[in-house]
Amino acid sequence: MMTNPTHSSAPESVKSRFLQRLLGRLKTQTVYQLDNLTHIDAQPIEIPQLIADANPVTAFQDLLISHNGLDRQILEIRRANEEQRRTILRSMLDVADSLDRMIRFALSQNELKTPTAEKLIEGLESTKRITQRNLGKAGVKRLETIGTIPDTEFCEIHSERKADGAQPGTVIDELLSGYTLDGKLLRAATVIVAAE
Repeated sequence: MMTNPTHSSAPESVKSRFLQRLLGRLKTQTVYQLDNLTHIDAQPIEIPQLIADANPVTAFQDLLISHNGLDRQILEIRRANEEQRRTILRSMLDVADSLDRMIRFALSQNELKTPTAEKLIEGLESTKRITQRNLGKAGVKRLETIGTIPDTEFCEIHSERKADGAQPGTVIDELLSGYTLDGKLLRAATVIVAAE
């Protein structure tokens, strides 16, 4: 029984034509790094060099390898950018902490009950609200711990103190506010809990 040679090579020919058409479409395109990485110089993948390969299957495999390499580069850039973002936002928490301390101090001083001092406190509170709002826009959220049982994942217990009317083990004061960034811990809160 004789086999038809054109019939057996037809599927391979279809694959070859498909890959040639696909690579032909890619020939006019250049792949760039995207997704808010505008400050990074985008490097194109040199697709015409891939097209020059005599075997379309090999050229397509090379294209996939190049694409995977680009994916790895993008992932590395995103990781570096995320760490830089976390570092910058952590430094902004120092500003928020300083504002908290200044407001607490000003409110604890009876001699600062003058109209001028009250305006200063209002200005500090306004600056604190603006800082918190801008941190919120960046994905930072302040942890609400006062009156709650501390979650050890998000809180570090500094000490215990007697407190009238507070349930033992609940947070009665924050020495340092805790924050999350996009739902992940950015900085744990340092708290004081009510003693038994």
